[in-house]
Amino acid sequence: MDMLELLRKQTTTRKDEFTAGAVPDELVETIQSSILQTANASNRQSYSVIVLDREKAGRLGLPGDRAFVFCVDFHRLYACARALEREFDSGTPMQFVTALIDVSLLAQSAVLAAQSLGLATRITNEVYQRNPDELFAELGLPEHRVFPMLAVSLGVRADPRKKQKGRLSRKFLFHEGRYRIPDDRDILEIIGWYDSCLLYTSDAADEFR
Repeated sequence: MDMLELLRKQTTTRKDEFTAGAVPDELVETIQSSILQTANASNRQSYSVIVLDREKAGRLGLPGDRAFVFCVDFHRLYACARALEREFDSGTPMQFVTALIDVSLLAQSAVLAAQSLGLATRITNEVYQRNPDELFAELGLPEHRVFPMLAVSLGVRADPRKKQKGRLSRKFLFHEGRYRIPDDRDILEIIGWYDSCLLYTSDAADEFR
């Protein structure tokens, strides 16, 4: 599918919208190889991705046939610095925020790659809301410098005719040159947009773009 068309037609998937269909290993490997060039800060790649099968994903409450768990990972960089007898401080807020952005970009790349292959996806931050001791034990994570942030479930969508959710009009999201504070009329229009449920279907979205 053309990339621009794919971006326009992205859909969201809920837990109960996957079938029991299996995701072939070759598609998982295609997604992995396709996202390696995703942009990241200073080419550090401060992340790791744990690939789960259906059984292990299910134990973490993740639906679908496969799941990717995207982790902020400073452990690898710390180990490299130690081997080179250098200092590496991952404790600053800026380091974590930068790595979190990198993780988010990588997860979005995985979603796009999977959807281009015809797979259903569900991206969630629920993974770190579980009991941390159980989660770290299940994933075999080190105690320090690695933290699971996002999960992307992969599977076969139960209803291929599923509608897109709508989004706010671009006039509220894009600002030319400088930030434009929304006025009272804008706020009422945004509230009306939510109240009309247009955010939950793309049927009428075109008139608001």
